This record gives sequence, C-alpha cells and structure tokens, in this order.
Amino acid sequence: MYQVNFSEQAMQELNKLDKLAQLDAIDPITSLRPADIARPREPLGHFRRGSKSLYRLRSGEFRFYFEAKG
Repeated sequence: MYQVNFSEQAMQELNKLDKLAQLDAIDPITSLRPADIARPREPLGHFRRGSKSLYRLRSGEFRFYFEAKG
C-alpha cells in the first residue's frame, strides 16, 4: 500500500476539473504496482535529477512527477 500526496499547485489544477475528469486523470496513479516502479515502461518514465530518483507518469494530457519513497 502507498500514499500519494499532491502539491498545492497540483491540487489547484486538479480542482479545476470536474469530478469525473479528476478520477480519469488520477486513475493511472492508483493502478501503479511496485513492479511498475521497479521496471518503468511507458506511460511511466524514470529519470534522475541530482541525487533524486524521479518518475513521470502520463495520463492523457496530464503529467504527474513524483518520487517513490520507502
């Protein structure tokens, strides 16, 4: 099980959408499994910025950038 925290800016953008569009946008995040993180494939990408290991997840016209911890 994991927890997703959205930044204030991300929440402002999500709140501009109607509820159904919000659910469609975040659906790919709720479907992620540890195996997906271990071996990212499109629509999930992996990159490093400095010492941080970051991920990018495409969801339609949206992009979610996140860090996996733990």
